[in-house]
Amino acid sequence: GTIQYADVSSAVQEIDASLDNQGTLDIDSTNVVRLTNTSGTFTNTGSIDIASGATLEVIGGAVTFGVGTALVGTGELSLSGITGLTLDTNLAVLAGGPLLAVSGGTISTGNASTLSVAGLATFANNTINVDFTNTGTTTAFVTDFTGTVTNTSGTLAVQGPSSFSNAAVDSFSNAAGATLKLEATSSGGNGANLTVANGFTNAGTIILTDNTGVSTSSLLTVTTGILTNTGTIQYADVNSTVQEIDASLDNQGTLDVDGTNTVRLTNTAGTFTNTGIVDIASGATFTVNGGTVAANTGGILTGDGTLDVSTAALTNSGIINPGTVGTAGSLAITGGVTLGASSIL
Repeated sequence: GTIQYADVSSAVQEIDASLDNQGTLDIDSTNVVRLTNTSGTFTNTGSIDIASGATLEVIGGAVTFGVGTALVGTGELSLSGITGLTLDTNLAVLAGGPLLAVSGGTISTGNASTLSVAGLATFANNTINVDFTNTGTTTAFVTDFTGTVTNTSGTLAVQGPSSFSNAAVDSFSNAAGATLKLEATSSGGNGANLTVANGFTNAGTIILTDNTGVSTSSLLTVTTGILTNTGTIQYADVNSTVQEIDASLDNQGTLDVDGTNTVRLTNTAGTFTNTGIVDIASGATFTVNGGTVAANTGGILTGDGTLDVSTAALTNSGIINPGTVGTAGSLAITGGVTLGASSIL
């Protein structure tokens, strides 16, 4: 049947029970609407219809979404303080559908079900043990993704210390048209700190940034393997104290250095290979810490900033072109440079 939280002036509408919904939960009220499920279970194989401006808060307990689950409407489904969300079916957060907000607990499955977001979703302090695909807008705060992560389009924003911990090569992919944003949100430390367990290819855009306007830091670490960039990696021009990538990097696309504070590639015992474009803006310093830097044939080093390779070994066989397109400029290099036979200045 149907359970309706009516659109009336009640301050609170609440059900305190273990609930097995096989019909319809109809959420119309824009005041406090909740299912208190502490130490209980909420099992759903029906429809959860949440009207615009309405939020259904499910508080505590274990939540299971089974075959037949449909999230409809344009409101918000908030799962807060739950012990876990079990997916017995593929769960799709649809474009134009309700926002899914999950805070705390583990998202898991016993039958290889997947989680996909084409609309809006937020995860906070979660472990996500299912394969995840984003084509919408997802924000993950202090969250570990243990399955594959596929960012097909849209934006996947990572905040706080988070990880893609699947150790398989290319278990994370950032496709052309997709954006991975490391978005620092707190002062000091690594406000956005994403660790990826193995190498991957970025064909889209990776942005190291913040949304606070105060001193924050963002860090992308690739534990093993190579980060291959065929798209764009941007150190954004924001007030971050430190913007850092800790990885062996093969840049075949664009490395866009706009940040004017500490911007670096930590490359200790690794290799930074460039056959693409490294563009360092005026006032910016891009520091490569350790390892070797191979600016190969076809690669372009440009801009009006500074490249600091004082602790690295740079061999240039590509093009060093100070300034911007059509405009001569001044590009400083701190440290030694070995010029190869094909080097062009």
